[in-house]
Amino acid sequence: MEKCVVRKKALAKRKGQIIDITQYKLKLDKYLNGKKIVGIYYPLQDEINLLPLIDLYKEITFVFPKTNHEIEFRYVDAKGFKKGKFNLSEPQGKVIDKNDIDLIIVPALAINKKNHRIGYGKGYYDSYLKDYLNETLVLIKKEFVFDFEPSKNDVIIKEVFLL
Repeated sequence: MEKCVVRKKALAKRKGQIIDITQYKLKLDKYLNGKKIVGIYYPLQDEINLLPLIDLYKEITFVFPKTNHEIEFRYVDAKGFKKGKFNLSEPQGKVIDKNDIDLIIVPALAINKKNHRIGYGKGYYDSYLKDYLNETLVLIKKEFVFDFEPSKNDVIIKEVFLL
Protein backbone atom coordinates (compact mmCIF):
# COMPACT_ATOMS: atom_id res chain seq x y z
CA MET A 1 0.00 0.00 0.00
CA GLU A 2 1.26 3.50 -0.73
CA LYS A 3 2.28 5.64 2.23
CA CYS A 4 -0.13 8.45 1.32
CA VAL A 5 -3.04 5.96 1.35
CA VAL A 6 -1.91 4.51 4.70
CA ARG A 7 -1.58 8.03 6.14
CA LYS A 8 -5.17 8.90 5.14
CA LYS A 9 -6.54 5.62 6.51
CA ALA A 10 -4.67 6.01 9.80
CA LEU A 11 -5.82 9.61 10.28
CA ALA A 12 -9.44 8.60 9.68
CA LYS A 13 -9.18 5.52 11.90
CA ARG A 14 -7.76 7.30 14.93
CA LYS A 15 -10.31 10.14 14.96
CA GLY A 16 -11.81 10.43 18.42
CA GLN A 17 -9.73 7.63 19.91
CA ILE A 18 -8.57 8.24 23.46
CA ILE A 19 -5.80 6.20 25.06
CA ASP A 20 -5.07 6.44 28.75
CA ILE A 21 -1.29 6.00 28.80
CA THR A 22 -1.26 5.59 32.59
CA GLN A 23 -2.79 2.11 32.27
CA TYR A 24 0.41 0.97 30.51
CA LYS A 25 2.84 2.14 33.18
CA LEU A 26 4.08 -1.29 34.22
CA LYS A 27 4.80 -2.26 30.62
CA LEU A 28 6.42 1.12 29.90
CA ASP A 29 8.82 0.66 32.83
CA LYS A 30 10.86 -1.64 30.58
CA TYR A 31 11.60 1.31 28.28
CA LEU A 32 11.71 4.19 30.76
CA ASN A 33 13.36 2.90 33.93
CA GLY A 34 16.93 4.11 34.23
CA LYS A 35 16.48 6.87 31.65
CA LYS A 36 17.49 10.40 32.65
CA ILE A 37 16.30 12.40 29.64
CA VAL A 38 13.44 11.33 27.38
CA GLY A 39 12.09 13.14 24.33
CA ILE A 40 8.32 13.17 23.98
CA TYR A 41 5.90 15.26 21.95
CA TYR A 42 3.05 17.57 22.90
CA PRO A 43 0.01 15.77 21.47
CA LEU A 44 -1.97 16.95 18.50
CA GLN A 45 -5.68 16.15 18.37
CA ASP A 46 -6.21 12.37 18.43
CA GLU A 47 -2.53 11.61 19.15
CA ILE A 48 -1.57 9.54 22.16
CA ASN A 49 -1.18 11.95 25.06
CA LEU A 50 2.20 11.29 26.65
CA LEU A 51 2.02 14.20 29.09
CA PRO A 52 0.90 11.94 32.00
CA LEU A 53 4.36 10.32 31.79
CA ILE A 54 5.76 13.47 33.40
CA ASP A 55 3.87 12.72 36.63
CA LEU A 56 4.43 8.95 36.42
CA TYR A 57 8.21 9.27 36.03
CA LYS A 58 9.26 12.23 38.14
CA GLU A 59 12.90 11.13 38.06
CA ILE A 60 13.04 11.67 34.28
CA THR A 61 13.57 15.01 32.57
CA PHE A 62 11.24 15.18 29.58
CA VAL A 63 12.21 17.34 26.61
CA PHE A 64 10.01 18.36 23.69
CA PRO A 65 10.55 19.17 20.01
CA LYS A 66 10.49 22.65 18.55
CA THR A 67 10.23 22.87 14.77
CA ASN A 68 11.83 25.56 12.68
CA HIS A 69 13.47 24.35 9.49
CA GLU A 70 14.22 21.17 11.40
CA ILE A 71 13.46 19.66 14.80
CA GLU A 72 15.43 20.47 17.91
CA PHE A 73 14.54 19.17 21.34
CA ARG A 74 14.37 21.67 24.19
CA TYR A 75 13.94 21.72 27.92
CA VAL A 76 10.72 23.15 29.30
CA ASP A 77 11.54 26.25 31.32
CA ALA A 78 9.46 28.76 33.28
CA LYS A 79 8.08 30.15 30.00
CA GLY A 80 6.46 26.77 29.33
CA PHE A 81 5.00 26.20 25.88
CA LYS A 82 4.13 28.59 23.08
CA LYS A 83 2.31 27.92 19.81
CA GLY A 84 4.84 27.49 17.04
CA LYS A 85 5.08 26.16 13.52
CA PHE A 86 2.07 24.04 12.49
CA ASN A 87 0.25 25.46 15.56
CA LEU A 88 2.14 23.00 17.81
CA SER A 89 2.79 23.68 21.48
CA GLU A 90 6.56 24.08 21.67
CA PRO A 91 8.96 24.52 24.59
CA GLN A 92 10.88 27.76 25.02
CA GLY A 93 13.81 26.39 27.04
CA LYS A 94 17.41 25.62 26.16
CA VAL A 95 18.24 23.28 23.25
CA ILE A 96 19.61 19.87 24.24
CA ASP A 97 22.16 17.93 22.20
CA LYS A 98 20.29 15.03 20.61
CA ASN A 99 22.70 12.39 21.86
CA ASP A 100 22.18 13.55 25.46
CA ILE A 101 18.61 12.25 25.10
CA ASP A 102 18.44 8.61 26.27
CA LEU A 103 15.20 7.78 24.47
CA ILE A 104 12.93 9.54 22.01
CA ILE A 105 9.29 8.49 21.84
CA VAL A 106 8.44 9.24 18.22
CA PRO A 107 4.91 10.08 17.04
CA ALA A 108 3.51 7.81 14.34
CA LEU A 109 0.31 7.49 12.36
CA ALA A 110 1.23 3.96 11.28
CA ILE A 111 4.11 1.51 11.35
CA ASN A 112 5.05 -1.56 9.34
CA LYS A 113 6.41 -4.90 10.55
CA LYS A 114 9.98 -3.76 9.88
CA ASN A 115 9.56 -0.75 12.22
CA HIS A 116 9.32 1.94 9.56
CA ARG A 117 6.86 4.61 10.63
CA ILE A 118 4.58 6.98 8.83
CA GLY A 119 4.32 10.46 10.27
CA TYR A 120 2.70 13.53 8.80
CA GLY A 121 4.88 13.49 5.70
CA LYS A 122 7.29 16.37 6.26
CA GLY A 123 10.31 14.21 7.19
CA TYR A 124 11.31 16.20 10.28
CA TYR A 125 11.74 13.20 12.57
CA ASP A 126 13.51 11.07 9.95
CA SER A 127 15.98 13.87 9.36
CA TYR A 128 16.56 14.38 13.09
CA LEU A 129 16.92 10.67 13.87
CA LYS A 130 19.24 9.70 10.98
CA ASP A 131 22.37 10.22 13.13
CA TYR A 132 20.75 9.83 16.57
CA LEU A 133 22.66 7.20 18.53
CA ASN A 134 20.29 6.23 21.35
CA GLU A 135 16.93 4.48 21.64
CA THR A 136 13.74 5.25 19.75
CA LEU A 137 10.26 4.02 20.57
CA VAL A 138 6.83 4.23 18.97
CA LEU A 139 3.68 3.65 21.02
CA ILE A 140 0.88 2.61 18.71
CA LYS A 141 -2.28 0.53 18.65
CA LYS A 142 -2.10 -2.82 16.85
CA GLU A 143 -4.65 -1.72 14.27
CA PHE A 144 -2.16 0.85 12.93
CA VAL A 145 0.32 -1.74 11.69
CA PHE A 146 0.08 -1.62 7.89
CA ASP A 147 1.97 -3.17 5.03
CA PHE A 148 3.78 -0.43 3.14
CA GLU A 149 7.13 0.15 1.50
CA PRO A 150 9.35 2.70 3.22
CA SER A 151 10.96 5.63 1.47
CA LYS A 152 14.75 5.72 1.20
CA ASN A 153 15.01 8.39 3.94
CA ASP A 154 12.80 6.59 6.45
CA VAL A 155 14.56 5.78 9.72
CA ILE A 156 13.90 2.43 11.39
CA ILE A 157 12.45 2.77 14.89
CA LYS A 158 14.37 0.58 17.35
CA GLU A 159 11.39 -0.42 19.53
CA VAL A 160 7.64 -0.57 18.96
CA PHE A 161 5.21 -0.93 21.86
CA LEU A 162 1.84 -2.16 20.63
CA LEU A 163 -1.03 -0.93 22.79
